[in-house]
Amino acid sequence: MITVSIVDKLNFIFESFKKNAAIFLFTIPFILVGSIVFYFATQADESFGMYVFAITFIVVPVLIILYIFPSSFMHYYEQALSKKYGYYTKATIVNKEIEDVSYTRRDGRSVVTIENYNYIITYAFDYKSVTYSNSFSVEDKAVYDDLKLQSSIPIKFLRQAPENATVLIRNLVKKK
Repeated sequence: MITVSIVDKLNFIFESFKKNAAIFLFTIPFILVGSIVFYFATQADESFGMYVFAITFIVVPVLIILYIFPSSFMHYYEQALSKKYGYYTKATIVNKEIEDVSYTRRDGRSVVTIENYNYIITYAFDYKSVTYSNSFSVEDKAVYDDLKLQSSIPIKFLRQAPENATVLIRNLVKKK
């Protein structure tokens, strides 16, 4: 098992913060405006509307940060970790299925059927005498049709968590 040094962990954290800076930069003006309005609301008499406005301008960006930031932070942290410690290999396609998620919608007096399909591919690979299996979906039917059972596809995984492998989708499209 690979141990990640503290310096690398700090670099990954810094990299993730850099990628998420837009979230903070987007919300700071709203929080500042809300704080200024809140200050003036405390100075004015009967300023219920100003309190509501100020609290909304403060709470909504904070909720956005609390909702978006953790998953985005982890995504970029794992991306940096995978970039440095990731292992590339080939997996074998073991199953293909098309999931029909079509639906009907009423459009005025007529009923319209919207056809929608998920193209799901299951693959398997061996690492340290253990077989791991996972699935992914492709959006393009042509790519789905080009991928045949028992053919090889490029994947990337962390050696300490091979069950969380990801398919290199860009390489599938180039292959086409």
